[in-house]
Amino acid sequence: MNFTFLYIANSICLFLFILHIFLKIKANMKMKRPIKLRPQNVDATCNWVILFDNGFNRNNLLNSSIYVLDEKDVMVPIRIAIKDPNTLIIHAPVNGYTAGKSYQLYLNERLDLAASSERDYKVPFNVY
Repeated sequence: MNFTFLYIANSICLFLFILHIFLKIKANMKMKRPIKLRPQNVDATCNWVILFDNGFNRNNLLNSSIYVLDEKDVMVPIRIAIKDPNTLIIHAPVNGYTAGKSYQLYLNERLDLAASSERDYKVPFNVY
């Protein structure tokens, strides 16, 4: 009888521990949602100029830190240029964005040397 009680008690403790870990992970995932900025209306050849107060992390430029997705969540080919130590220019695709379509510009928080939010940025934009 004691053995059965200990087995059940250990099983309940293990279950509660796993549940605690799961809920902690789920809470962290919710907090990591990107910061969504106001939608922008832009022309088809819009080049985004991103300014960083304390500069940006050049090592993270190669790790898909900046990208654009179309309405179907397909990555759009963009070009990134370094203007100066605090400024990046995200060039539109060679043939421009498609008029009447919506896109999302994503910026990874690891790109910013002074990131305090620990969250990515998401900029929705519509092309006119």
